[in-house]
Amino acid sequence: MRPTEARDRAFALEADSDEGFRYGRGLVTGLWGVYRYNYATHTYGDLVYAPIGADVDTAYLAKDGKSLQVAYYTDSRPRVEWLDPAMAQLQASFDQAVAGKLSDREVSIQSRSRDNGRMIVRIGGSNDPGNYYFYQEATGRMSRLAPTNDRLKPAQLAIAHYVHYTARDGEEIPAYLTLPRGRPRQRPAADRHAPRRPIQRARRRRL
Repeated sequence: MRPTEARDRAFALEADSDEGFRYGRGLVTGLWGVYRYNYATHTYGDLVYAPIGADVDTAYLAKDGKSLQVAYYTDSRPRVEWLDPAMAQLQASFDQAVAGKLSDREVSIQSRSRDNGRMIVRIGGSNDPGNYYFYQEATGRMSRLAPTNDRLKPAQLAIAHYVHYTARDGEEIPAYLTLPRGRPRQRPAADRHAPRRPIQRARRRRL
């Protein structure tokens, strides 16, 4: 299916070519994805990437300018999808390293060098404002740079749970449920909160 022309968002052109990429909304899903695009004929080509059940927030090309390297989207939380195998493996190793420790912590790569040898990463969760670390590929080690807010302690904060509930009209509504620490999830209806879409932060292409 070809996407609609509802949003004018050029993505990138390949060097010495009319071919490139462009954001487009799918005709069936109505969700934004990244498509091949011919800027000479102004026609869409094949779908390159679209997350399931969510819009693409932004995406970046690989060094050669001919393939997609990474895409960002938001469902229950901001997420990253690395299409570069090496970066996907590194992200998986980061995620595995923090899984099951101090609630629902996650790792996000904030900045990186051209050769991916040095990175600034953030580790945090719904009950943890997080910390920034400097990672070196050569040593495989992280060193802490700075906290986001050292006055807030994860041990004193509750985890936010992503849930769905049915409204009176039958509409399925996503929400975040936060209960006092130690209280079981028995009656979520009393604690439902309408979700707020996370702020879309501009991500700059690495220098």
